[in-house]
Amino acid sequence: MPPRALTPQQQLIWRAAFALGLVLALVGAGDAAGQWIPLRVGTPEWELGTVTYFFDTVPLLLIGVTLLVGSGVALGRRWQVRTMAILCILLAVLMWLAAVLFGTVVPLALRGMRDPVGLTMLKKSLVKTGVQVALYPFALLWLAAASWRASRRTAA
Repeated sequence: MPPRALTPQQQLIWRAAFALGLVLALVGAGDAAGQWIPLRVGTPEWELGTVTYFFDTVPLLLIGVTLLVGSGVALGRRWQVRTMAILCILLAVLMWLAAVLFGTVVPLALRGMRDPVGLTMLKKSLVKTGVQVALYPFALLWLAAASWRASRRTAA
């Protein structure tokens, strides 16, 4: 089913949403990816800090991807919607891999912290990252499924 005809003003709004979404997605992806370079897997401090920071940068990327999905659906761009759905799935898988890396370092970090104030801060950070790990991948998979379903109703 093709989307209903948009007024010129609505088209402008959705094109602006596309442009903003593209900027936010690129900046968010660059910020998230930049933390992984240079790759220092095997260094517990680097692993803990990188994964924590990675999940902290995800919201900007998610906002951008969501704007790209919305604009793709509104403008009838099936290729755009499906590309974003595939990207969402890939991001969810990458997040689960990062979560596994994070999980291997948590016991080391907790054992190594001697300062009570530092331990409290570490626990807060671990809980925050744990919540992000639990929510972001599932939000991305939901967005991927909803996008793919919407793409069936979107013009080619």
